[in-house]
Amino acid sequence: MKKQKMQLIIILVLLAVFVIGYFGLKHYNRVQDDKASKDTYNVLTLDKSAITEMKITNTNGDIDLVKKDNTWVLASDESQKLDQDTISTMLEDVEKITANNKIDKVTDFDQYGLKTPSITVTVTTSDGKQTVVNLGSYSEAASRYYCRIGEDTTVYLVASEINTAFNKSSSDLAVKNSADSSSSASDGLVNSTIAGSDSTAADTAASTTASADASSASAVSDVAGSGASSGN
Repeated sequence: MKKQKMQLIIILVLLAVFVIGYFGLKHYNRVQDDKASKDTYNVLTLDKSAITEMKITNTNGDIDLVKKDNTWVLASDESQKLDQDTISTMLEDVEKITANNKIDKVTDFDQYGLKTPSITVTVTTSDGKQTVVNLGSYSEAASRYYCRIGEDTTVYLVASEINTAFNKSSSDLAVKNSADSSSSASDGLVNSTIAGSDSTAADTAASTTASADASSASAVSDVAGSGASSGN
């Protein structure tokens, strides 16, 4: 009887510990979520429809994009057709930039790769205002990039999407010509067919040569045999 009571008490204690742990964990997760939401910093907010120009400098060189009649073109070559969907993604990524961490009153920007940024985006809006977005080094610990707006002394840790969006060359933005792709594929097919034909012809020639050699050898053997018979 005492043993059963003891087992019941142990079960009740374990159940109480489980319940307390369960609700304690839920509360902890809620606190962490609230903290995370509070630690989201607004780095930049723009109206993408008001953006009229984006000057991009990265390891691929300089790109100057301007909006003409609601179509984005290269300032250096307006005749080149650009992928408007790709540029739309750029606009969405620069329109609102947020961060989950920041470092205030920075004086040494070199340690964050911001003394010489890997990517600089200068955005001009219809009112003539310019905003410069600088992207620096990648933080392995945070899985984010260091970012600085203009000459501000605050450095933010931002998601990698903006780096991906603006780490492009002018050729990456160009519309891919499907006709050229088809032509290249056709050329490849023709070249493959020619190569196959040449190979087949070579094999046929080799086979013919081998057959001729065999016939010659047989003829020589027959002549030799006839000579031997005459001798006897």
